[in-house]
Amino acid sequence: MWTLRSGLMIRVLNYNDWIIYNDIFVDGEYNDAIENLLRGTANSSRPARVLDLGGNVGFFTMRLVDAFLQQNRPEFEARMVEGSPSTFRELQERLGANEKLLQGRVRAVHGLAGERTGRAQIAESFSHGENTLFNSTGHRTSVPFVNLEELVLGWERIDLLKCDIEGAEELFLRNYPDLLRRTDRAVFEFHHEMCDVPQCRTLLAEAGLQAALVVREFAKCSVEFFARA
Repeated sequence: MWTLRSGLMIRVLNYNDWIIYNDIFVDGEYNDAIENLLRGTANSSRPARVLDLGGNVGFFTMRLVDAFLQQNRPEFEARMVEGSPSTFRELQERLGANEKLLQGRVRAVHGLAGERTGRAQIAESFSHGENTLFNSTGHRTSVPFVNLEELVLGWERIDLLKCDIEGAEELFLRNYPDLLRRTDRAVFEFHHEMCDVPQCRTLLAEAGLQAALVVREFAKCSVEFFARA
């Protein structure tokens, strides 16, 4: 465990945590998106608003909160969605350990991102970064989908959307065109064997989000940043 200069406490409890921690805090996988968000909302009269799909154990949102607090900018809101029951329990513990800094700013809900209604079976693996709807092996649990429009009700704009939902990216993009048109920045981890990535890029472009940067390509995945022109 380590306390960052912002006061946030970070836990790295296993090898899977270590991989994700290094992606986000050491290699800065989302730094370009976060820095663009900080610049673009610097003079805003309302809180910066971020939607984190595939919250996992919270490293992305912690990195985001740390960046805002280190700039003495306490006005932000983040909504997180995590589908794995076991990962969500761990996420709640980690958010709870930072309750004083996060209360009223960060809200996490348990559920799947993609469809607007219904349920699906999520496969939980030893590596909590690989829990997915598209795996027939491992322990499978029925989890409801979250209606994301209801989750962000009252938000006129989404300043940054982060999406890492292990192959369900195209499903989400097809079902939420109106939400995308209210989004100013988006960073996606695409899983090329589980969704049609060119079609995902087309759906983002149709919503007005243009490809800005390919952050990383690895193991048939890519992390890509999009922004409104």
